Amino acid sequence: MLYTDLLFVFAFLPITVIVSLFDRSAEYKNLILVISSVIFFTWGRPAIILLLFLTIIADYLFGLLADSEKKPLRVMGLILSIIMNGGFFVVFARNYLFDKGEILGKLSSLSFADKLIPLGIAFYTLRGVSYVFDVYKKNTEVEKNPFCILTYMVSFHFMFAGPVVRYGDIRGEIRERKVGFSEINDGFTRFVYGLGKAVVVAPVFKKLMEAGLVYENLTRTGAVFGMIGFLMYYFWSFWGYTDMALGLGLMNGFHYKENMLPMSFTKGLSHTAYAFNGSVTRLSSDVLVYRGEKKILYILTGIFCSLFVGLWYGFYKGALAGALVLGIFVILENLLLKKHFDKIPKILIAFYTFTITVASACMFCFDAFWKGRKWIFALLGKADGIKSEAVMEILKTNYVVVAFGIVFAFPIARFIVKKIGEFLAKHKCYGLVRISQTIFTAVIFAMYTVISYHGVK
Repeated sequence: MLYTDLLFVFAFLPITVIVSLFDRSAEYKNLILVISSVIFFTWGRPAIILLLFLTIIADYLFGLLADSEKKPLRVMGLILSIIMNGGFFVVFARNYLFDKGEILGKLSSLSFADKLIPLGIAFYTLRGVSYVFDVYKKNTEVEKNPFCILTYMVSFHFMFAGPVVRYGDIRGEIRERKVGFSEINDGFTRFVYGLGKAVVVAPVFKKLMEAGLVYENLTRTGAVFGMIGFLMYYFWSFWGYTDMALGLGLMNGFHYKENMLPMSFTKGLSHTAYAFNGSVTRLSSDVLVYRGEKKILYILTGIFCSLFVGLWYGFYKGALAGALVLGIFVILENLLLKKHFDKIPKILIAFYTFTITVASACMFCFDAFWKGRKWIFALLGKADGIKSEAVMEILKTNYVVVAFGIVFAFPIARFIVKKIGEFLAKHKCYGLVRISQTIFTAVIFAMYTVISYHGVK
C-alpha cells in the first residue's frame, strides 16, 4: 500500500483518523497508530512482521546499553544497532543487489521475492540507528517504555521519503498530544498538497525523463528535457511524499520538522545539501562527521559521509560520484569559502551553488558512466538527432504542468505566493484566503482522483 493509492486515501486514512478520535488519551491513539501502521507496513507482506518486531526489541535493548554509565557498553549498544540496521538495510532495501553483480551476486540465496520486502524499510532502519545514537550522545533520554519505542518505530507517517524523525523531537507528543478539527483540517490540506506534487506534477516529469533519456537514440532535445524531467521528477516526488508525511502526522497530533527546505542558492552548497531531504543528510552528518579541531579528520569523515549518503540513495557509480562531488565542495566551502561569503556578490554565490548542485544531481541520473558520456556528447551536438518527437508530444500535452513545476521549483515563485498570503492576511482578508485554499485543495484532490483512476496522459 502506498500513500497515493486510492485504497489508502479513501478507506485506510479516513478510517484510522476517525477511529483514533474515539478516545482523547495518547495511549489509545498510540495503540490505533501501531495497529494501523502494522497493517500498512506489512500489507501483502505478513511474513515480515515477526522480523520487524524483533528489530524493534533489539533497538530498545541497544538503547538501554547506549545509556549505560560504562562507556564500553554504550559503544557496544551503538555499534550493534548500526550493524543490525545496516544489514537489514542491505538485505531488504537493496535486495536486488543479490540478483546480480560479481560480489553480492554470489549470495543469491538472500534474494527474496518483492512481496516479502517491507515498504519504506530504508527509513525504518535509519530511525533505529538515530534513536540509539541520540541516546548514546545524550541528545535524548533513554526510553524505558517499549510501547513508546514501538509507536515511534512502526509509525506509517514517514515510511517513504522521510523525514527521518528523531525520537527526541516527538517524545513528548507520544505521551501527550491534542487532535482537534484544526489539526485534522491543516493536516489533510498538507496531505492533499503532497498528493498533488507526487501524483499530478511528478509523473509528468517522469514521462518526460523516460521519453528524453533514451540512450539508444539520444537526441539533443531529449538530453536537455530528459535531464530536466529527471531533476524535477525526484524533486517533486520527495517534496510531495514529505508533505504527505507531515500532513499525516498533524492529523494524528504530531508536529514533525520540515524535511524539504526552500532552495536558496545564495546561501551556498551547505544549505542546499540540507534543503533536499535534509533529515537524512543531517543524521548522517551527526553520526559520521568529526567536529573537533583536526581538519584532516573533518575532511576524511566528511568524504566518508558523502559516500555513505550516495550509497544510501543507490548502489551505483553515479550516486557515489554525485554525492562525492557535492560533499567535497561542501567541505571546501565550510573550510575556506563560507567565511568570505559576505565579501562575494550574491549572484556569484548563486551561480556557483546552482552549477555544482545541478552537476552533482545530474550524476545521480547515470547508473553507468557510458550513459553520462553519451549525454554530455549529446549536449555538445554529437547526438543521434536534434528533435525528439516523444518529448515534444509530452510538452505539447502537459505544458501547463511542466511550466508550473519548473517555476515553482525555484524559491522566488514560492516567495511571491507567501508575500501575497501575508498581504491578504495583513488586510484581514481571511475569508478570501480560506475560500481560495479550499478551492485549490478541492481542485488538487479532484485531479488526484482522476489521474489515479485513469493515469497521466
